[in-house]
Amino acid sequence: MGGLAGGDVVYYYVIAQDVAAVSNIGSNASGAIATDVNTVITPPASPNSFNVNNSLSGVYTVGTVGNYSTLTAAVASYNSSCLGGAVTFSLIDASYPSETYPINNKCQCQCKCDQHADH
Repeated sequence: MGGLAGGDVVYYYVIAQDVAAVSNIGSNASGAIATDVNTVITPPASPNSFNVNNSLSGVYTVGTVGNYSTLTAAVASYNSSCLGGAVTFSLIDASYPSETYPINNKCQCQCKCDQHADH
């Protein structure tokens, strides 16, 4: 299997059976057909799922030759990632003329942006 990585989607369902004389079997997501929990004939057609998001932590440069070429790309990555620690976007270009403001930052966390005077 190899483990999980950012961008993966995990699909799963849970199946349970009681110990009654005539067993009752149920699943979440619903729809599994089984004779017992070890003999599933048909899994649910629409299993549960979750996305494994990438993790951000550290200092990232934003500019033509940076980790992100635009502020929009940096904020999009920030909005779709899990924060593994503090995140700093360091602006390395003198200007960002292709940007449309405001850039929508949907995260409730703080994002620190630094612009260095020497760039």
